Amino acid sequence: MPSLFSTQRNFDPNPRYKNNVLGGDEQENALYKRGDDEKFCDDDLIDDDGTAYPDTIDDIKARRRRHIQFIVAMTMLFLVVSIPLIVTKVGLRSETVRPSGTVVEGDDDYFISGGGGAGSTSSLSEEELVNVLSEFDIPEQRSLLQELAFDWVKADRALASYTKARIAHRFALACFYYATYEVDTIKSPDAPKWAQKHNWMSVQHECDWFGITCDQPAGTTGNLVIKKMELSNNNITGRIPTELGLLHNTLQVLELNNNQLYMNEKEGHFKVLKKLTNLQELHLHDNFLVSNQGTPYEVAFLNKLMSLDLSFNLIEGYMHLEHFHNLTELQHLQLQGNYLTGHMLPKQVARMTNLVSLDVRDNNLDTGLNFLKFGNELSNLSKVWMENNSFYGTIPPQIHTMKALTSLSLMNGTLTGTIPSEIGMLTNLEHLWLGGNSLEGSIPAELNQLTHLEVLELQWNDDLSGEVPLRLCQSLNESTYEHKRFTADCESRDVTCECCTQCF
Repeated sequence: MPSLFSTQRNFDPNPRYKNNVLGGDEQENALYKRGDDEKFCDDDLIDDDGTAYPDTIDDIKARRRRHIQFIVAMTMLFLVVSIPLIVTKVGLRSETVRPSGTVVEGDDDYFISGGGGAGSTSSLSEEELVNVLSEFDIPEQRSLLQELAFDWVKADRALASYTKARIAHRFALACFYYATYEVDTIKSPDAPKWAQKHNWMSVQHECDWFGITCDQPAGTTGNLVIKKMELSNNNITGRIPTELGLLHNTLQVLELNNNQLYMNEKEGHFKVLKKLTNLQELHLHDNFLVSNQGTPYEVAFLNKLMSLDLSFNLIEGYMHLEHFHNLTELQHLQLQGNYLTGHMLPKQVARMTNLVSLDVRDNNLDTGLNFLKFGNELSNLSKVWMENNSFYGTIPPQIHTMKALTSLSLMNGTLTGTIPSEIGMLTNLEHLWLGGNSLEGSIPAELNQLTHLEVLELQWNDDLSGEVPLRLCQSLNESTYEHKRFTADCESRDVTCECCTQCF
């Protein structure tokens, strides 16, 4: 007995060659092709005699819709799972938290809310972080500056993997950033952005931040520690925060020249210097350091300091040389271009026995030169620059004891007397400026012993006479120094100079 299927459909077992219910062309179109020679569907209908019949067009379309729906559903599921993860990662790299708390997107050097190691998701609780920082005297009741830095550190996903010292150091650098980046002051009412800030406040290790240099502690193989902060010419405003003192165990060089820092002695802004007791170099020239009490007393605590530069600031008052007595390692002292007064007391200067260079030009010092007698104590002193001060008296003959002297500038003072012949014994002397005083007498012939002399300035001494030794002319001719020059009153007064580069 024929089955229901064979009775109703009665398809030929090989419909490829015969026209049946749908007709040849329609039947051909109704088949689902797979391969070159066979046509079939996934749900072939089987007759009693074993004959297989393909599905109708509606069956095939329905199955295709189910396939498409399944693919769409799986795609939506994938997107639902993956998009939040992508957004989270991108979001962390597209926001910059500024000191004001606003968020700025699209910085070239992107920042994140929290720095530190990528790939870690562990962190410290707020209580744990408070406990760590309390060991470094950071109070639980934090200032606004500390709160900004605290929040940034707390958001660090790798915080739990850091040593306590590194947490404190990142906190200190964050405080420095928030205290100096685009901070308006009375001297910089429209503060600029830093000129360079590469990697600051980013996921990168703090040793890779612009201006930061790290090294391993001597004799160890431990973690890197911060040794230098060199951010000169970088549009830094605000002030150095006291929190930078957290680097006191490691920081050796702090160089912030040619910026717009505003630090006022009356407001206690120099207190941070007392904490940085391992500093070897402190260079803050050409900023707005304000003091009417003379040189800041806080430098007296920096007993490892080798180089101090506070030139071109707003420091007025007495130059307290006693502040430098404990600085037994001090080699370079630069205080040029301030408003300092007072005396260069010989015994106080003589206590700085490692001094190599002394630059106090362009101040209001009212002093004699008797400290130049102490060559035995100042055996390393090679440069003394004192021009444009109210120094007075005579040049002491004992100056010959300053055997290491290579450069001496005493221009534009009120010196009287003669040029001592003993200067000829300073055989290392290369530069000698004596112009703009009231020196008198003859130019000593002993100057011909200064065979390394490249600069000699004697002009504007009304009563000076004589001849610049010819041997000096030979030294000048042999010199390759780019700025070599001899000058004297050889045009209008009784001075003869055959090799002067300029006559007055």
